[in-house]
Amino acid sequence: MRILSIFLLILSLFACTAGSGYRPETGSAPFPGLSSVTLNREFHIRPDRASEYIQYGEIKPRNKVVEYYPHCIFELRSVSDQSRTVKPETFTVTGLHRDRYMAGFRELKLAFSGGGDYNMVMSTTTISLGSTQQPDVFRLSCKQLDEPYLARHVSVKQMRKTLDDLFTLE
Repeated sequence: MRILSIFLLILSLFACTAGSGYRPETGSAPFPGLSSVTLNREFHIRPDRASEYIQYGEIKPRNKVVEYYPHCIFELRSVSDQSRTVKPETFTVTGLHRDRYMAGFRELKLAFSGGGDYNMVMSTTTISLGSTQQPDVFRLSCKQLDEPYLARHVSVKQMRKTLDDLFTLE
């Protein structure tokens, strides 16, 4: 009996130190329903791309986005070798999904050292979009990178601030 108790104690201590540090959101209000996303002015997708990044109301290249602050990605279904223009329109929201995933490669160090070096967490809200006039329009995803103990999804208020007057969320 004593050996079993020691084994269970050691097992529980190992379980506590082998965790990733990620804590899922608890007690938060559910994401409010969105019925539509309106593009207020023309949006240009550069050649050889299917998406563009948006932060602080500006379209930015991927390497100029600060992932620690809210940012969004407007996506089309396919890549083209031509520049494309998305016309202003109100898109129907066909789905909404929130997810979190570990970002980075610090997991091995944590698993073997047992020390407090945790992976960052990317919190993502994906809004699927539908349009009969522009069927190549696919989705709008808003994200933010955080330490695991701070991980939180981008709020609707933050999305509106990030998208500024380029998009309107209804």
